[in-house]
Amino acid sequence: ILFDSINNSINTCLFVLGTIITFNIISTSLHNNILNIILELSNGINYINSINISIKYKSILSGCILSFGGLCIHMQIYGILSELNIKYIPYLLSRILHSIITGIIITIIVF
Repeated sequence: ILFDSINNSINTCLFVLGTIITFNIISTSLHNNILNIILELSNGINYINSINISIKYKSILSGCILSFGGLCIHMQIYGILSELNIKYIPYLLSRILHSIITGIIITIIVF
């Protein structure tokens, strides 16, 4: 049992790290910053920090992106959930709803 647990943990870690590396390579090779926001979370937040908009809008955008995650994170979750026979669509819809609610709350707070 211990050997199987260690083996499964290593396989999961390799899947997650492989996904992160793949999306990082894709996002650094693309020069479309809007697409980078969607692909990879840390590059997206870094791009939002570099654009010339007010701190209020940066806060709203950053909160929404942090609540939703990036496609890299969703690919990791999808890969793990598919092994467990858990549906991904309810998770995706909840992340979208969470992102919208976060945007509304931050808008109320900053304005």
